[in-house]
Amino acid sequence: MNYFKGEQHIFCTKCGAENPEDAKFCFKCDNGMKAIKQEKEDKLPKSFHDNVKNKTSLLKNKKLLYGIVAVAVLLLGFGGYKWYEKHFTFAGVTSGHVYKVKGKADYTYYTVFREKGDTLYYFRVFTGKSSAEDMATTADVFDKDNYKNASGIKYFVYNDGNARAMVVKFSKNLKKNKTLSKNVDKNDFKLTKNGYTYTYGSGDSKIKEVGTLVK
Repeated sequence: MNYFKGEQHIFCTKCGAENPEDAKFCFKCDNGMKAIKQEKEDKLPKSFHDNVKNKTSLLKNKKLLYGIVAVAVLLLGFGGYKWYEKHFTFAGVTSGHVYKVKGKADYTYYTVFREKGDTLYYFRVFTGKSSAEDMATTADVFDKDNYKNASGIKYFVYNDGNARAMVVKFSKNLKKNKTLSKNVDKNDFKLTKNGYTYTYGSGDSKIKEVGTLVK
C-alpha cells in the first residue's frame, strides 16, 4: 500500500484523510499507518558517520580508479616507448635488415644489423647477398663459436662455414664501440629514406658508408 506524507502530518492514500504524525491507524478508515512512518524514517537525513562512511567508500573507489588510470598510462607509456624505439631509433629500424653498399672501384658488399639486449651487431658481409639475408634472420650470429679473433681483436670475424663477415658490436644507443672498447659519436649513424649512412675513420681517411635497403 502506498502513502505520501506532508511536513508535520501523514496522509492516508486509501481515503486521503490527514492524520497526526504518530498515528498508528487512520482515524477515518482504520488503515494501518506503520508503513508510511517507516518510509519517513528511511528518508530522514543520514548521520555524520553514515555520510563519512559513504564518502570513504567513494574515496576508495576514486583511488582505485586513479590507480587503474595510472597503470594504464604507464603501460601506454612503455608501449609507446617501445614503438618509438622500433620505428625511430637507428637500432630499432635497421635490426634484421640487409643493406647493399658500393665501396671503392664499384666493389659491392652487404651489411646486416642485429639487435640483442643492449647490443647492436654490425656485420659487413663478404660472401654475397644470400649470406647476408641468412644472417639477418638466423640465431647463429649470436653463437660465439662462430667468431674468430683477428688482429688481436676478440670476436671480430664471423665465419660459420658458409657466411663470412667482419663484425663490430656497438652499444644499442650507439655511444660505445664494444669491440674496440672506445666511445663513438652516435651522430655518425643516420637513417635515410632508403637506408642509412655510417661515417667512420678520421681526417683524410674518413669514410662515409651509404647502405641501401634490399631486405
